[in-house]
Amino acid sequence: MRIHSLFLFPQYAAWRYCRRTSTPYIVSIHGALDPYLRERGRFRKQLTAWAWQNEMLRCASGVHVATEAEGVTVSEILPDLPLVTVPNGLDTRHFEGAHGGREFRRRFLAGHEGPVVLYLGRINFKKGLDTLLESFAVAVREVTDARLLIVGPDDEGLQPALEMQARRLGVSDGVTFIGPLHGPDRLSALAAAAAWVLPSHTENFGSAVIEAMAAGVPVIVSPEVNLAADIETAEAGLVAPRTPTAFANETVRLLRDSGLQSQLAYRGRRFARRYDWSTVGPQLADAYREAVARGSHYSSDGRRLRRRNMSA
Repeated sequence: MRIHSLFLFPQYAAWRYCRRTSTPYIVSIHGALDPYLRERGRFRKQLTAWAWQNEMLRCASGVHVATEAEGVTVSEILPDLPLVTVPNGLDTRHFEGAHGGREFRRRFLAGHEGPVVLYLGRINFKKGLDTLLESFAVAVREVTDARLLIVGPDDEGLQPALEMQARRLGVSDGVTFIGPLHGPDRLSALAAAAAWVLPSHTENFGSAVIEAMAAGVPVIVSPEVNLAADIETAEAGLVAPRTPTAFANETVRLLRDSGLQSQLAYRGRRFARRYDWSTVGPQLADAYREAVARGSHYSSDGRRLRRRNMSA
């Protein structure tokens, strides 16, 4: 069995089932042990870890992390876990076929012809959207016909405050909130974009980054995105410090340089193919086979068979 994320009742219920039935299981962390996220609801998370979650992790046949950087973070917090490092996967061919940008502009942007800077993901506290608005307010002074498009579900009711911030910065006419898009509309939003941006406080992986790259959209990300170092090494995107000025400078540079846009589109597509399911799928299957071979840490009556040392 694969148990996704931490700190919630569904994970507890799945672990109890595996314990009762002696079923081997893998826990996929999904960034939940990142120090930035652990500070949110810290007391509740500490209590959960003490009550049952530490044992769930200790007795897992594998603990799945998506990047080496996430593995380092997890090991610093909870040493001696049986880490399995396998990236998230996607069907790159689906995104390589992104089209319909002009029609998207007609439907959602009143036919706007200038460059579109796109954020596509959850409207969430960790994504740095306040920084994004501040950086856009700087960038639009240089590229006056640019538009910022924010696409995604509002998980935490943050949109009204962000809209107020845009008005305060004097850029509300250049910022459009659309809400979540799916299927062809999602692909056409990517096709309309000249740049895809993510000034996140933390990302254990960043699947939306890879989707944008697979679609041929140049990306600008913060160093806190765990893929940032690999992206920078491959020269497949731009990495900017998570400050309004730094992000604005890279946005302006990208929007003004069509040659750079073409280079990053080509390199980004090539980079994204590393994460195609044809490559990632066999890695994940091997991880499951190894977990099954290690077996369960529980006997048929739910008693623990062996114990790993683990500091909390």
